[in-house]
Order: sequence, then C-alpha cells, then structure tokens
Amino acid sequence: MLTNLHQESLLIKDIALKNLVIHLAIAIQQTRKNSGYPPVASAHKDHPF
Repeated sequence: MLTNLHQESLLIKDIALKNLVIHLAIAIQQTRKNSGYPPVASAHKDHPF
C-alpha cells in the first residue's frame, strides 16, 4: 500500500509530465508558425497563449 507522501509524489510527477508535454506542444506550434508551417492545432488560435 502506498503512503500518502508517495502518492503525492507520483501525482506531482504526473502533473509535471503533463505540463511538460503541453509546453512542448506549444513550443512546436510556435516554431512551426515562425517557420511558415501551419500550426498543429488551429483551435487555439483565438487564445493569446
């Protein structure tokens, strides 16, 4: 059985990993936009971030 501390640690790692993936996707979009390629997801073009 996992301790609460261990569960929190796993949760933090999971959130950090998801944030990393999101930032990576945004970075790829920005790079493609700057290079003249169409962005991966056009759904986010209305948002400033």
